[in-house]
Amino acid sequence: MTYKLKTQLLSIAFLAAFGFQCTDKKTLELENTTISLVGNNLVSRMMDYSTFETELHLRFPENYLIVRNMSDP
Repeated sequence: MTYKLKTQLLSIAFLAAFGFQCTDKKTLELENTTISLVGNNLVSRMMDYSTFETELHLRFPENYLIVRNMSDP
């Protein structure tokens, strides 16, 4: 391996080790929230399979969540 390639691999390893650290703080708090999904055909297919809404209600059972899918293909 050349010196340049070794340096690049070492830089990538350093960024992976120290640049992507997990934090303990919550990034999203949902309390009595209306969630609107806006998008194209990919998001409109979520109306056929309600796994996103089910997962939200399973993760936040104590909150009153309303999910509106306003996408149009």
